[in-house]
Amino acid sequence: MNKANNILLFIILLWVGIKANDRELNDLSIILLSNSTKFNYNEIKNLMIFGDSHSAVGTNYTDMSYSGKNLSGGKNWPLYLKEFNNMKLWNYAIGRAPIYEKLNNETVDLKMQCEYFYKNMSKGKKYYNEWNINNSLFTFWFGTIDIGFRNYNYKTIPELVKNLFFLIKGMYDIGVRNILIIGAPPLYRIPSRKNFIMCKNHSDDICIKSLKKEVLSFNNELIKSSKKFFKKNNDVNIIYYNSVNKFENIISNCHKYNFKDCINSWGGKKNKNVNDYFWANSHISDLANKILAKDINDLLKSISKY
Repeated sequence: MNKANNILLFIILLWVGIKANDRELNDLSIILLSNSTKFNYNEIKNLMIFGDSHSAVGTNYTDMSYSGKNLSGGKNWPLYLKEFNNMKLWNYAIGRAPIYEKLNNETVDLKMQCEYFYKNMSKGKKYYNEWNINNSLFTFWFGTIDIGFRNYNYKTIPELVKNLFFLIKGMYDIGVRNILIIGAPPLYRIPSRKNFIMCKNHSDDICIKSLKKEVLSFNNELIKSSKKFFKKNNDVNIIYYNSVNKFENIISNCHKYNFKDCINSWGGKKNKNVNDYFWANSHISDLANKILAKDINDLLKSISKY
């Protein structure tokens, strides 16, 4: 092989490597499993949820009971996931929750959700004996408020994600070892996307382009930070789940998933079936939540060590 061909081969391999890395960052879920802390999904008995209205179920933080109230028009994904693996649900999520800085006095951000967890479930507290490092999965799904209303927070995306992992580190320090991080959803697909700050006073094309860029940047930062965290704390299991990839797959194969409409919103119309729609409103419908939960459940089963 002559020198010119060698150079050409090197360029091709370099390009393939770059594309493969882009695919890892943008299209796939990332699995980081510890050699010392075995992840056995069959042993997971507690599902701990932290997030916003995509995950909220109307929790009473005093006794950790919940009404199940959510915005799906039925059940949302934590309610389905707990059933799929027969887990007890401890749900700290609440609507309009950002990662760190409250939007108003009624918002319970992740920082406050963690504080409620410490008050209820850290050593010596009421529910401390309910969980341990092996039988509990801690799930974090943020991004909608942080991205959509980021001007309120005055934080860059790296700062937002840094705050997220600062709070996760605090939970790691008290024994959390099984962590599921769900990437920000494709906000540019939400029918009511023009309600986001960056979309006001802009055309829909500009709105979509801006939201795509923000979602991609946020999720890439989540993946990079997950890898850094795992490298420093190799007794932790971290699973990053790519919600963008799943949402886009469903929307692109709408009828295959038994939806009639994956673009518009059901919007609470009593004369229409919510499960004909992928979107219930600005959130996904009951059926969409069930599909999401099943996909997460299948992924967790597939990586379980027996």
